[in-house]
Amino acid sequence: MPQIWIKARTSYQATPLLGTEGAVNFTWSPDGTWIAFTVAQKLRKVPVVGGAAVELANFASSNPGITWLDDNTIVFLPIGGGLGLRRIPAGGGEVEKLPVDSVPSFLLAPLPARAACSTRAATPGAPRARTSGRSTSGPAPPTR
Repeated sequence: MPQIWIKARTSYQATPLLGTEGAVNFTWSPDGTWIAFTVAQKLRKVPVVGGAAVELANFASSNPGITWLDDNTIVFLPIGGGLGLRRIPAGGGEVEKLPVDSVPSFLLAPLPARAACSTRAATPGAPRARTSGRSTSGPAPPTR
């Protein structure tokens, strides 16, 4: 069963991070103190130093794609993918749908106050890839 392991830079030994059994995707918090991950269609976070995992959402996909932005929100792909990207405050709260069209897979680059999203269309004849920038705190910037 997959699990997240932690290794200090000064050590040769890695140790399993309790509460991450079955984790398939993960991302670090910007300050490096938390890891968010998906497991059994749930989005959870756990302190890097150990402790209880906290459930944030219960419909996260096991498909690749999760990132913790510097505005302290976590962006992830829900089950089904075609439902678009979702964002949730890292401390928990309401899940918000982001204004991105049908997204079967994605890569996110956390940038100050915006996320650059590269998507790949799953339907035949659709554009093969698209990159767009979305503001996380105001109106969307122009895209190409």
